[in-house]
Amino acid sequence: MTEGISQQGAGLLTYLRRLIAGNNAREVDVSVISERTQSYAVSVGVMWQFRSDVSAQSVAGMSPIRGAHYGYDADSFDTNISRLCREAVHRMDIRERFMRRIDGAGVDGLDLSCSRQPVHDFGSYSKFRDCSTCEGGGTVRCGRCSGTGRHICTGCGGGGTVLQMQTSTRWNGRYNETYSHSTYVTCSSCWGGGTTRCNGCAGSGDLTCNPCKGHGCFTDISNVQSIAKPTWLVPKLTGLAGDALSAALQRRGPSGAHALVALTPAGTHYNDETDWVVRYKGMAEVVELDVVVKKSQHTVAAVGKSIIPISRPPIFDQLLGNELSTIRGLSTSNGQPQLGKRRSSSLFHHYRSLPAMDRALHRVAKLKGSDRAHPEAAVSIATDGFISQGAAKAIGTTIIGIINKVSPAYSVAAWSLIALPVAGVAFFLTANEFLKVSTAGIWSTLFVLTVCAALSAFAMLIASPLAWVSSALTSALLRLRVPKDYRQRGRNWEPLRKTLLGVTGAALLGAGYGSAASFHLTPPLAEVLAPAVTYAASLVPNNAFATAVLSSSPNRASGHTAVVLGPELYKEIQARLILTGYLHGKADGVMGPSTRAAIARYERSNNLSLGTSLTDLLAHMRKMRETSN
Repeated sequence: MTEGISQQGAGLLTYLRRLIAGNNAREVDVSVISERTQSYAVSVGVMWQFRSDVSAQSVAGMSPIRGAHYGYDADSFDTNISRLCREAVHRMDIRERFMRRIDGAGVDGLDLSCSRQPVHDFGSYSKFRDCSTCEGGGTVRCGRCSGTGRHICTGCGGGGTVLQMQTSTRWNGRYNETYSHSTYVTCSSCWGGGTTRCNGCAGSGDLTCNPCKGHGCFTDISNVQSIAKPTWLVPKLTGLAGDALSAALQRRGPSGAHALVALTPAGTHYNDETDWVVRYKGMAEVVELDVVVKKSQHTVAAVGKSIIPISRPPIFDQLLGNELSTIRGLSTSNGQPQLGKRRSSSLFHHYRSLPAMDRALHRVAKLKGSDRAHPEAAVSIATDGFISQGAAKAIGTTIIGIINKVSPAYSVAAWSLIALPVAGVAFFLTANEFLKVSTAGIWSTLFVLTVCAALSAFAMLIASPLAWVSSALTSALLRLRVPKDYRQRGRNWEPLRKTLLGVTGAALLGAGYGSAASFHLTPPLAEVLAPAVTYAASLVPNNAFATAVLSSSPNRASGHTAVVLGPELYKEIQARLILTGYLHGKADGVMGPSTRAAIARYERSNNLSLGTSLTDLLAHMRKMRETSN
């Protein structure tokens, strides 16, 4: 049924067809089953509540209001302010100017009803108040010298003299001899007085009171106004789509009600609480269509000559059913879509072919700050509200993921390129440090752990500007692949927090590995890296980094440079452990779990530190063997 409907109904049908066209549907896929229209009177109002508004300020010193100053009479001041507040609420004559302004504005008075309006200004009033800090004196006692203006001399401790060694010459009967003796001399700092002048107060013992700036008092100034606060009154309507129209009027507020209903002033009156109510009335021209969209029936209502929909069924939940099914298939347990670059690019180009999704892409790409956490609002605007909240949220979250892939706001690779070396160095240095401190006291260990983690984070902070520059350049180039309207704004500092946590985590892992290595549960990191670093050092002569890594092994740092870590050293240790009964089996030169457990038992039995290096351990075994022989 497309013929025989009203002009308003035809306009609503045209609007729906244009909105839906191209979104997996054509204009001809929208047809009308039936139409209902109704014109009925709508009465709304604005209730103006009169309230007092007191703004107060305090000024250091004496700044009285001429003709309205109460000196130090605080009781009279407070009584006057209370009286004015009561008048602001109940006094009728002061409202006349405000009421004439609202009446004279006519229907434009609705625009004034969106915020509170001034009614009458009673002026400002002042009183003096002593400063509680200095009790009205304007000065306070100097804290450095406790008000004395003097300090005990640090040179002589207050005695006025200091003991000084002097050299003199005397005749001993045969020749002049030089001797030293001590004597008290006047202190050069206080010139014998024992005290020095306080620099904080210049010797006066008093300081200017900071709160009152030395005035000793404040001037409290209060301004009293009568204001009118509006409340938008929308009754429950009983006509066609009355509930939807009531909700739309309430949602749009006084300034937006014009578009729905042509309102005109309808008189004023006071209610029982002396609040002033301004009434507005108009005729609501409502049309309601039962339409079929691709074999699914929906009811849509609109109002006004501009044909503004007031009931919006979730038509796009149906039209975008395939897209929503795909989105549900991509969702993970935490509700976020799992998207790769190729899939994101494919969905991006597909969504651009759908007008509603294309508008959503535009709006979501331009979201900033906290708005990015709620992209469903942008999707709802793109579909003109004809979508459910759940579907809008799912689409918005997916579009956020797509935009992050095709138009990245920062480069994860650029930050990783800078952060990985820092994390690697933090892991290595912390692991090496904990080879030495893990057997110390708990507080010493925690202190070293805190210092290592803090230094790792600080190193990443130092390197972060370089990561930002790399990320900014990389992401800017990547965003050039998409049209300008779909490009996000750069957020190249956003990965900093996660990067700091990652680097700090690397330091903590290094501490754990170093502690395990000190108990022989894992090989020392320098031992693990030694073959690779040795090979690298052979390729680059005079490699300082390789030298540092090789020398960081506790076995090399202990002074036993003649012994090199390797299978031969491990075999000898295993052989001596087998000989002493701590290990069973064959000495194969492999430092496995059983060998490390045997080493730990040997160290505990011989009262050795669990962090003893393998070189020192072998030296101890040899010494014990020589002693037993």
